Amino acid sequence: MKELTCIVIGGGYAGINAVKAIRKTFKGQASKRTLRLILIDKNPYHFRKVLLFKPAVGDEEITIPLTRLFPEGVEFVQATVTKIESGERRLLCQDFFRDDAVSLGLDPNAVRINLFNANKRLFPEGPAKVGLKLERSLDACGVTTLHGSRVLQEKEGVLTLSNGETMSAGLCVWTLGLLPNPMLQSIGLPITPEGYVIVDASYRVQGAQGVYSIGDCARIVDPASGRVDGKTCKEATAQAARLGKILSADIAGRPAPMHKEFIDFFCFALGPEQGMVWTHQWGLDIIFTGKLGWRIRKFTWDSASLLK
Repeated sequence: MKELTCIVIGGGYAGINAVKAIRKTFKGQASKRTLRLILIDKNPYHFRKVLLFKPAVGDEEITIPLTRLFPEGVEFVQATVTKIESGERRLLCQDFFRDDAVSLGLDPNAVRINLFNANKRLFPEGPAKVGLKLERSLDACGVTTLHGSRVLQEKEGVLTLSNGETMSAGLCVWTLGLLPNPMLQSIGLPITPEGYVIVDASYRVQGAQGVYSIGDCARIVDPASGRVDGKTCKEATAQAARLGKILSADIAGRPAPMHKEFIDFFCFALGPEQGMVWTHQWGLDIIFTGKLGWRIRKFTWDSASLLK
């Protein structure tokens, strides 16, 4: 029985959901080939980036051991991939170790929270009324939003703002969005000027047979609308599910599915058991707030991390 080896690089949202989709696709298939599935990540855990703010305000754990997500049937290699040689079907890896993070203790009675927003309003991806509702919800939680203000640097507890003003800060949480991993520039794959891997509508890497890319690493464009896909967990989950079907189709020589953009859907955490969810369906803006918004948000984020 011939063995098929499939390697997934990265244990983020796209990576773990790709592992799940590939296992599901190949499980029970009438095939003469067995599947060997390998997951490579520099960390031994899945890092829940959507909960990155949690350690600053509480004790919630935002990492999940990969062995907990996939207790059997998946091989783990803790390493950093330094190069992909698609012609030789070979990966070059380097082992990676990190020290445990230092915990921070905060006195909630002495905390003032300012949110510096470089845009003119919150949530520019959606309607202005949703951004205003979100700002009012934050204000009710004690968060002051400062629009049109960028933080240029933080040094020794002092913030320098774009308007020349300075402000003291005991804790600074930076949320500047995502950039492609710098290692993509030297890994041996074609990339865009911005540093993202170039793929076709079925996530195949240009000029590298048998190599696919999804999630934060890839520039994925909807062939119908021309819109570039986002870099959040909801897009990663949908891409991973589709990738499993694409791999099956490519191996069997069938036409493979093509990328289709995810629906407009955003979740916001607003404190313990409070949240807001916005989606646009049937020409309507649909908003859920309070505990219902929190439950939907929690279900979405937990599902993206394969938690039940």
